[in-house]
Amino acid sequence: LATTQVGACGRRAVDAARFELAAAGPAADASAATIAVHIRRGDACNRWAEPGDWAFDESRPCYATTHYVQAALKFKKRYGATVVLLATDSDAALREFVAEAADRFRVVVQVVDRVAATGADLPSLGKHAHDTAQFIESRNARGELDRAATFASIVADLEALRTADALVATSNSWVSRLVFLLMLGDRGVVPPHAFLDRRFGAPADVW
Repeated sequence: LATTQVGACGRRAVDAARFELAAAGPAADASAATIAVHIRRGDACNRWAEPGDWAFDESRPCYATTHYVQAALKFKKRYGATVVLLATDSDAALREFVAEAADRFRVVVQVVDRVAATGADLPSLGKHAHDTAQFIESRNARGELDRAATFASIVADLEALRTADALVATSNSWVSRLVFLLMLGDRGVVPPHAFLDRRFGAPADVW
């Protein structure tokens, strides 16, 4: 899980990634806790669901942005967190999160062309879970993605989010899992976390 092992060319691409303050929010205390939020949409969303609904045999669920904000607010209340490190493959989710959380958090996000890196938002909405035409693997095979941007943006997000103190995400997302495991490996303890779909538990639960 060492994101430093990406090779010289990959390292240059990752180091070139830029992050910006997307929402000024309240003043941030240097000692305040930070929340990592990962919102996975892209090709992974066949239907909208409520937290706790994780069934995806026929359609893969995704969750409205407000559920991520509400989970982050619980960590703010408990730990005093004022900064969110937000990673998402969806420009819409970014806009929604900033609109709802702008007066509650300082939101930091990577500056990246998400369409070039991961594709258009919600291309699989309303389709069957086994319709793979819009999966990132299929679009990559068709040459529709900027592979360097895909790689660099994911690794840069992993390196940023692993520094947070708490995590809001979904356990069915591989990127969310990696963030969680990096945080766990860095600290040696399970970080405070909220998975909107289901717990990240024994291998039988998630693999």
